[in-house]
Formats: sequence, C-alpha cells, structure tokens
Amino acid sequence: MKSFYHVVSVLMVSLLLTGFSCDKYAKAGQLAKDFAATVLVAQQLEIQAYNSGYIQPVSHVVIQAKFSQVADAGVGLDRAINQAHNAQGAKAQIDVAASLLSDLSNNQITGIKDEKTRLAVQAAIVSCQSILDNIAAFAQ
Repeated sequence: MKSFYHVVSVLMVSLLLTGFSCDKYAKAGQLAKDFAATVLVAQQLEIQAYNSGYIQPVSHVVIQAKFSQVADAGVGLDRAINQAHNAQGAKAQIDVAASLLSDLSNNQITGIKDEKTRLAVQAAIVSCQSILDNIAAFAQ
C-alpha cells in the first residue's frame, strides 16, 4: 500500500511541474515526455498490483496489452512533436492515446476486483489523460 502512495506522489509532482515552461511548443514537447513517463509509472503500478495478487492473470494480460498500445501512441506523439514538428501527426496520436486510455478506464480495469487497486490504477490513467489534455490545449 505504501508503494501506491509513492506512485500517486510521483504522478502529482509530474502534473504540478507541467506549468513551468513558457514557450508553448517547448511545453508540448516536455509534456509528451511527461506523458511517456506517466504511462510507464501507471504500467508499473498495474504490474506491482498483479504481482501482489490484486489483479487476475487474464485481466493483467489485457491491461498490459492496452498499456503497451498507449505507450506506442506516446512514442508516436513524442516523435510528432519533438522530431517531426508535425501538429497533424501529434493530434492523431493524441486521439489514439485518448481512445486507448478511455477503453482502459471504462472497460479494462473494471476486471480489477480490489477497489483500492482499481482506484489507484484509475488515478494513474486520469493523470495520463490530464497530460494529454494539456498537450492538446498547448497545440491550439
């Protein structure tokens, strides 16, 4: 349970630090990197909960596959913003990642029977979605 609090602390610090850059483009680039890191933290949280017996193997496999897809979308987002400087590509990756996060939140984590674990994973997913929303806001 202590580790859940550590993960939540890391996620909150990540969200708080999103407001410290001045340039919109540089900020979107940093947020893309923050998104990748937050997805990794969320994925590790789920793995830890699985290893502790709070998540069934079938649910774990499905959730991990979805997190892998979210991570791939994050790589595409980072590439579109930081390497290709392509707003259209970034928007497409934001849409893909948002759809995957929505599916995780609304369908996949419902298989987690332990309420505290489900809420912790849900909080991590909401953190990822918040970062995506910030990137989209900077892109306008």
